[in-house]
Amino acid sequence: MSTSTPFTPARALISVSLLSATLMTAGCGGGGDEGSVAESQVTEAPRAGALAASTLAGRTWRAGQLLENGGTEVVAYKAGMADASGAVTAVFVQKIGSRYQLQAVRGTPGSAGTPPAWTAPAVISGAADPAMHPGNGTWDLGLSVAPGGRAYATWFVRRACTATTYIASPVATCNYLYGAAFDGSNWGVPELIADSPRNWGAPIPRINDSGDIAVLHEGWVAPGSTIGTQRVAVAARLQGQSSFARSVFADWTLQAAIGLGGDVDLQLDAARNLTVAGRNLRAGTGDIVARRGTVGGSFRAQEVIDAGSADASFLGLAAGPGGRSFVQWRQAPTGSSVPVIWGAASASATGTWAARNLGTSASAYSGWLQAPGSGAWAGSGLFHATTCQRTPWSAATQAWGAAQTLPAGCDAWRSSATQRAQAADGKLLWMANDGRWSSYDLALNQITRPLAAPGSTSAADTLFGFPISTLTSGRLFGFNLGNATLMVSSSGVGALVTSGTLASLPSAGTPGGVNGAVYNLWGWFLK
Repeated sequence: MSTSTPFTPARALISVSLLSATLMTAGCGGGGDEGSVAESQVTEAPRAGALAASTLAGRTWRAGQLLENGGTEVVAYKAGMADASGAVTAVFVQKIGSRYQLQAVRGTPGSAGTPPAWTAPAVISGAADPAMHPGNGTWDLGLSVAPGGRAYATWFVRRACTATTYIASPVATCNYLYGAAFDGSNWGVPELIADSPRNWGAPIPRINDSGDIAVLHEGWVAPGSTIGTQRVAVAARLQGQSSFARSVFADWTLQAAIGLGGDVDLQLDAARNLTVAGRNLRAGTGDIVARRGTVGGSFRAQEVIDAGSADASFLGLAAGPGGRSFVQWRQAPTGSSVPVIWGAASASATGTWAARNLGTSASAYSGWLQAPGSGAWAGSGLFHATTCQRTPWSAATQAWGAAQTLPAGCDAWRSSATQRAQAADGKLLWMANDGRWSSYDLALNQITRPLAAPGSTSAADTLFGFPISTLTSGRLFGFNLGNATLMVSSSGVGALVTSGTLASLPSAGTPGGVNGAVYNLWGWFLK
């Protein structure tokens, strides 16, 4: 599953790093190899057969389409892909007159001989302001799309507090967290999840193919309670239940400087296992910790994952099948002041954590984590410590392996002016801010579409058939694709959704497109 980063026009020129950061899971405290990766341990990744063909091969980008009723401002959006079909769900806040509506569209790639199709926008919530008050300039949408196509969207409604709600900030105004479920055909009625005096980062929803839901959000405080604000909290319910069970972690403070997504993350698997992992400030030092439980059950005690005494920085969380979890973080080893990248793996929902120093300087870090749920690497964890080197944790041996070197050409992916997407089976898709793109098949260890040199005019190498200028890219994608969401499925279908001020897209006759006055929502399929 691939999802977007929240976007507002006010942030259009701010680089959004979460889309190119790691997605991982937490852990330590258990046994495991804690030594660094020596050069002698670096090997080539398994080679693919000479005649093997990837489902990524031979694909091209189809013409982009406007996804909403142009002419009114799209102030925020989120998008995600169903891994099984390649269908895309996008939710967005659009200004209609003086009010705002939360709307949704769904796109399908179609067969080889038919063009992609997008539905007309459906209104999810419009009776009240479906997000934060517009004067605040923040919307904090959340979206999760399950492999089979179910989806769950979250948003804030800001209104006056009632006698049953919690501490107000500012006085007499509360943030009410709402959600709505998509069953593959229709959106359900919005439901209240929780209320909060503040919202430090967008809540993070998760949904599985059974329809079970969990939402990571800021914990609230009731007057007189010993549980203060700024606590990590999870609301969860089983498919068919009418209300959420809420867990507020009194021993886990949410740090305002980073907040949800940057400091802590949540994963939910098909077996209803929940893993929350991230940084917790304990006795003045940031530790990497986890809480694990189940939807419909309870959370177990907090686990400390990192083994060091230095302050740690969380990099992300990923979940494999059966409660398997993976995490990466940045921390200086014992006896050193130089931070390096660490990884940890837990083989089951109740297993211990095996940690490893990945041997990469934190200052040179430009990587991510993969936890494929299907395909040849299913159940394994791949810790990318640098762009062209990864360290695997094997599902077969349940142990760390030697570091592997990726195929030649992967160094082109390292630029900050690119965005990455990954499928459930580990396929990868890259796009540069001028529209050039690249793809990689994990099972075959093949770069199926090398990233072309800047200035390429090949239709197969670029989104539009020609490179676009920095000015045009900024208007369409934001700075370094900060407003764009790139997605790919295990079948090889890709998609791109973005919000920008272009009123019409670049073409051979008008390579810069036509700039407009408001932000519009555009979508493409790779098929």
